[in-house]
Amino acid sequence: MSALMLLAISTLGAAPAADQVTLRDGVVVPGVIIQVSPRGGPTLIVERGWAKANAPKWLEGWERAEAPSTLAASKQRRKRLDDWAAERHSAGADDAISNWIEAQRARADNSAAQSPLLVARILRGDIRTIARAPIASTRLLKLAWSSGIHDAASLDADQLKQALEGRGVSATRMAEPNLSALLPPQTESDAEWLARRAATEVANDDGLRYLRHGEILLPEPAAGEMPSPLEGLSSVTGALKSLLSDVAPVDPLPAKLREAEARGRVGVLVTKLDVAPDNSGVQVQATLWARLGPENWHQVATRQASGRPGAGGAGDGADLLADPQVKAVFGIVESLNLGGIPDELKRTSLGIGAATRQALGSARAEIQGDLDRLALPVRERSPDQAPAASPDAPAASPAAP
Repeated sequence: MSALMLLAISTLGAAPAADQVTLRDGVVVPGVIIQVSPRGGPTLIVERGWAKANAPKWLEGWERAEAPSTLAASKQRRKRLDDWAAERHSAGADDAISNWIEAQRARADNSAAQSPLLVARILRGDIRTIARAPIASTRLLKLAWSSGIHDAASLDADQLKQALEGRGVSATRMAEPNLSALLPPQTESDAEWLARRAATEVANDDGLRYLRHGEILLPEPAAGEMPSPLEGLSSVTGALKSLLSDVAPVDPLPAKLREAEARGRVGVLVTKLDVAPDNSGVQVQATLWARLGPENWHQVATRQASGRPGAGGAGDGADLLADPQVKAVFGIVESLNLGGIPDELKRTSLGIGAATRQALGSARAEIQGDLDRLALPVRERSPDQAPAASPDAPAASPAAP
């Protein structure tokens, strides 16, 4: 049989949702293929419990191969968790990240722990065939793993959908499932680790998200909440003073980054709003910043979107008058003793507001995808609870990046 035929990849129809690799002794390994090398063979994610029950000899080799990198990654992760806990100044603090760090430190001390999933690298000479499932099916499998569904790789797509619905999980969820807590730890660069820390902090800590328009930088309020009047008034007043004086405007972002650094944080999310001079459109840019060293901040991810007044039809933005945040903004401007806001200006502002809302929605959805991809699974099911392995499988290892 030629090498080309040996590595032939077929597409499964109404078959198990997993990719399948048939080994030279006839064992069919279900999983998710993450790489296929014509020279080196396939690399796939496999349920450790399934391998223990159905391919113990192969599992022995896979675990022997992963041991050195897992040990090195575990030592690296423990050191980084120690440093993170120290930087947060929160020993014993009752917050999601600090509690997660302590749990991971304890798990890192358990050298016998193993992850529910493993990465199996199979040599070309050890396989007969490779059969690929549709991407939608393997995505369902990953979602099932992240939801703790036992023996998921043995189910077909319809069975996975039913199992997910039974747990109240949407089978059409757009975000890519995060399997990091279920896989062995992997070594990574300082920049990669700090990017994950930054995303994790922005996703879980308060006070790390800001809205920016010109020289005005405001803490981003939670959905449905009003922005702080004092913060807003202070920012607007400072910006006006710069405009009305000969003093060059001061960029407000470095001060906020220093505040975050003083709190031991390495992540900040800034959403910048730019309105065209003729009010014809709005540009929104959402940027995740990560601190790579003392006063050394870099952009990790940036997403942009645009909006145009009137794109939603006549009266677009009229509903914003009832929004408490919009009322607060108008109130801040009027409180500066500049007189009432003319109706025409309000209508223009509401049109711009509707365009901004549209662009904000798009940019935030995309940057949230970046946060989901990078953030550590602080609030998700712990590896010890995930039944991706068989009931008699060992406890899980520290979460991987």
